[in-house]
Amino acid sequence: EMTSSLVGSEMCIETEAETYKLQGYYIVEKGDSLAVISQKIYQNKDMVPQICAKNGIADENTIYIGQKLLLP
Repeated sequence: EMTSSLVGSEMCIETEAETYKLQGYYIVEKGDSLAVISQKIYQNKDMVPQICAKNGIADENTIYIGQKLLLP
């Protein structure tokens, strides 16, 4: 019984990626690049162009700490 209740509570915990997707945005942190952010949230780097498009970013290297990025 103790084990099943533990498993049940673990199932309710969202991953960091799921939390970002649910809130719909990500705040850029020190050391982030769009590739790092894409990997962190989508588990691959393929979403960089969509993140750029969603946020009107022409150059993927021009993001800054504290910037709020809307997620596609």
